[in-house]
Amino acid sequence: MKTKTILITFIGLLAISALVFQACKKDNPATNQNVPETTKVIDEQTWQTNLNAMDSSDYTLYFDEGINGDISIKVGDYLVSSNGNGLLRKIKNVTIINGEVIVETEFASLTDVVSEGQTSFKSVLSLQKVGRINFLKEGIVLDTTMMKSTENTPLEYDIDVFLDPQQKIHIQGHFSLLTDLNGEIEIKFIPPRISYFELTYNIDQNLDLAADIELMDNNYNKEIGLANITFQPIIAILSGVPVVLVPELEIVACIESSVDCHVYSSLSQHMDYTMGIVYEDKQWNTINEFNKSFDFSPPQLSCNAAAKAYIKPQFNIKIYDVVSPYLYADLYGNIEADVQSTPWWNLYAGADIGIGIKAAILGLEIFDFSTNPPLIQFEQLIASATSNNTPPTAIFSVLPASGTTSTNFAFDASDCTDNETPTNQLEVRWDFDGNGTWDTNWDTDKTQNHQYGSEATYTAKLEVKDNEGLTDQYTKSITVNNGGGTGTFTDPRDGQTYATVNIGSQTWMAENLNYITANSWTYDDDPANGDVYGRLYTWDAAMNGEASSNNVPSGVPGVCPPGWHLPSDAEWDILVNYLGGSGVAGGKMKETGTTHWYSPNIDATNSNGFTALPGGRHSFGSFNGLGYESHWWSSTVSSGGWYPWGRSLYHGDGLVVRYDYYKTNDLSVRCIKD
Repeated sequence: MKTKTILITFIGLLAISALVFQACKKDNPATNQNVPETTKVIDEQTWQTNLNAMDSSDYTLYFDEGINGDISIKVGDYLVSSNGNGLLRKIKNVTIINGEVIVETEFASLTDVVSEGQTSFKSVLSLQKVGRINFLKEGIVLDTTMMKSTENTPLEYDIDVFLDPQQKIHIQGHFSLLTDLNGEIEIKFIPPRISYFELTYNIDQNLDLAADIELMDNNYNKEIGLANITFQPIIAILSGVPVVLVPELEIVACIESSVDCHVYSSLSQHMDYTMGIVYEDKQWNTINEFNKSFDFSPPQLSCNAAAKAYIKPQFNIKIYDVVSPYLYADLYGNIEADVQSTPWWNLYAGADIGIGIKAAILGLEIFDFSTNPPLIQFEQLIASATSNNTPPTAIFSVLPASGTTSTNFAFDASDCTDNETPTNQLEVRWDFDGNGTWDTNWDTDKTQNHQYGSEATYTAKLEVKDNEGLTDQYTKSITVNNGGGTGTFTDPRDGQTYATVNIGSQTWMAENLNYITANSWTYDDDPANGDVYGRLYTWDAAMNGEASSNNVPSGVPGVCPPGWHLPSDAEWDILVNYLGGSGVAGGKMKETGTTHWYSPNIDATNSNGFTALPGGRHSFGSFNGLGYESHWWSSTVSSGGWYPWGRSLYHGDGLVVRYDYYKTNDLSVRCIKD
C-alpha cells in the first residue's frame, strides 16, 4: 500500500524510556549457566559509547576499536542489546579497518542466546505509553489533553478525512482504543526450545463513523493509512538476557462501493474483546471473548448502490525489531440497497478480527501461526428501510442458577424489550443445551421449564424476534452437578482448618495447603497471602523426600497432613475428566467473581466447590501471577525424569493446562484424601 507521510509528531519528546517487567533475577549472562558463553549482552552505556553506525539493511555494525576493551566479540558469538528497539544477531564476520571494528551479522533466535529460563510481562498500551506517532493523512487528530492527568488513558482520535484527491469520499468520526497486553515466555533445556509462549490482548474499542460517498465508478475499493503509532519498549529479563518488545499500532481506513449514485450513513459501534495465543505441547491455541453493541442513523440513498466503510487497527509486536505477533480488527458498516426491492436498503454492522505470529525470532523449531478465517467474524443486520425499526433486546433469567439432574429449571424471558413491538407480541425460541438446535418453535410465551438429563455446564440460548423480523440473542451458563457434599478437616500438626469437597469418587481440600516447612514461601513473603492463597513449595519440599509416583492413589504423603496425600498426575486426570475435560474443567474449578481473580475471570462457575484461587508462583527469585493464575504440583515426573507434572488455571479462559515445571519453581499444593 502506497501512502504519503504528511506529519510526524513526537509526543512530549519522549525518550522511549523502556518499561522493564522482570520475572526473574537479573543474573550476569556471562556467569549464568542458562546462558551460553557465546551470548554477549552489550549494556546501553557500552553500546552508545562505542557504536558509530549501523546499516539497517543488513545489520552491519560499526564499532569504535575500544569495544574490544569492554567486551570480547568473535565470529559465532551472539550480540544482544536493549538499546532502542533492541538487537539480537549472530556474528558472521569481524574485520578491523582504520581503527574501526566492522561486525557483519545474520539472523538469530531467542533460543540461541538462552538455554533455559522463563519470564512474563504486561503493559497497558495507553496514551502515556506512546513513543512516536506518524500521521499519514491530514485531518487525524490525537487528543492529548489527558496525558498527564490519568495513568491509563485510551488513545482517542478525531477523524475528518477525504480519502481521495477528488474529495468525493469523506469519512468523519471518532475512534478510541485501550489495550492491556500480557505475555509469558519459557525456554527449556535439552535442547533449548520454546516450551511455552502466551500473548493476550484485552481490548476496549469504540468507533463512531460516518461516510459520505459520491460513487465514482462501478467498483471502487480503496484502503488508506491514517496513522502509525509506536509505543515505548517493554523489556523482559530472561535469565539475565534482555528481551525487547516494541508494540506498534497501524490504523487504516477503507471504502468499498459500487454503482453511480450518492450514499450517506452513520454507525456507532462498541466492542470489548480478549484475544490471545498460547504455544504449548508443540501446538498453538487461541483465546477469545467478544461483546458488541451498535447504534445508527438511517441511510439516505439516491439509487441502487452498495457501500462499505471501515476502520482497521492492526497491532504488531516487534521482538528485537523483528515483527512477530500481530492482531488485526476490521470494524465496518455495510449498506446494501436496491430501489426495486422491499426493503430497499439494509444496514449491517460487522467485524473480522484475527491474530497470528511469525515465530522465527523466538526459536526456529516453532512454526508460524495465524487465524484464517478470522477468530471473531460476524455481520449483523441493524436496520432496514421498511420503517425506523430497531432490533429487540434479548435477556432471560433462570432459577435456580445451578442444580442437579432432578432440578426443574424455570426459564423466563419476560424482560425482553423492543422500541417498536410490545413485549407481549415479541416471539422467542430456546436452545437449552447450546448444541445449535432449537428446542422450541417461535412463541409469544416467554416462560419454559426444562430438566437436564446429565451433569455438565450448559450454555442456554434465547433468540427474540420483533414484528418486522429483526432478532437478538442472549446466552447464560447453567451448571448441572449432582455433587458429593462438603466438610472440613483440621491439620493436627498446626491446628489449621481446611474446607473439603467431594468431587466424583475423590475428596479434595477446597483450599491450598498453608503448612510451614523448609523451602516454602508465602507470596511476597506476606503471611496474610498465605492465609488466603496458601504457601508456595518447591517440588522437593512438596514431596518431602518421597519418590515419584503416578499410582491411584499416589501413596505420597509429602507435605500433606496425615490421612491425605499429594495427588499423582493420574489423580489430576480423574478430576479433570470428571469435570468434562481440560477444555472446560478450569472454569468449573475457579472461584467466581473478581475478589481474588483478575478481570475478566472467564468461564468461572466453581460448580464443583473446588474453589481455585490465583496464588501465582515463585520462580528464579521472583513472585509472579498473583490474581492471574493458579499452579499445583503432582507427585509425578514426566517421562524424561526432569520435570514434574502439574496443573494450571488462568483468569483469561476456562482451561486446565497440564504442564511440566522446573523442580525449583515454587507452586501451590492441593491435598487429596487417602
